[in-house]
Amino acid sequence: MRRGDIEALQERLRAQGYDVGKIDGLIGFATRTAIGRWQATSRRDETCFPDLALIQMTR
Repeated sequence: MRRGDIEALQERLRAQGYDVGKIDGLIGFATRTAIGRWQATSRRDETCFPDLALIQMTR
């Protein structure tokens, strides 16, 4: 994934109410935590790492 993809993911997660920290295109602690919470809410395995399926699901 490119940095722009991560920024878009962060924006989508923030729009859904998740705290991603600073939208900077980097996978930091806050973004990984937000991804894990999204995965838990979506009944997916909580890896806390983004993948293509996550990007597609948050669109």
